[in-house]
Amino acid sequence: MVRVRVSQSLRLALGVLMLGLCACVNAGGEGSTVLKGATPVNVQAQEMRDRIQHVKDAPSRSALERFNALPDLLTLAKEKMGANGDPYPAQARLAKEYDDKKRAYRMSMPHRHLAECKSGEHSVPAMEYTLVDPAHTARVVVWEVDIHETLEHGAPLPAALVQFLNGVTP
Repeated sequence: MVRVRVSQSLRLALGVLMLGLCACVNAGGEGSTVLKGATPVNVQAQEMRDRIQHVKDAPSRSALERFNALPDLLTLAKEKMGANGDPYPAQARLAKEYDDKKRAYRMSMPHRHLAECKSGEHSVPAMEYTLVDPAHTARVVVWEVDIHETLEHGAPLPAALVQFLNGVTP
């Protein structure tokens, strides 16, 4: 028997995917009451909030709560597009709208490889987040592996990220 280590982030993503598939298959059926009112995005956001509560470093915990509160334009674009079409042009259009309204947001760009955490214990999705605050003409880039280091290993978030998120109003 071969054992494979799967990171918490990957398990979360797979769990959310499976919940979404179950919701589609069980729509109106026997199992739908468990998922009533819960979309995969809502479930993912709640699980992230639950994980943030266990972060011991107070500045990192506060910053992660703000990170989680920023609208993720890729998720919004995918919801808008459904299964049809390319969400990246829709994400760019949403970014323009948010820029015009001077509202902070998060853009996501998945990459095709996995990133390994510093401990070497986990492989996490290579997701690049660009956080933008048009009101202060500021932006910062953070990778999923940085978030993983804080959530799973207790490392503090990079200082530039904490500073950026402390100045943002989601």
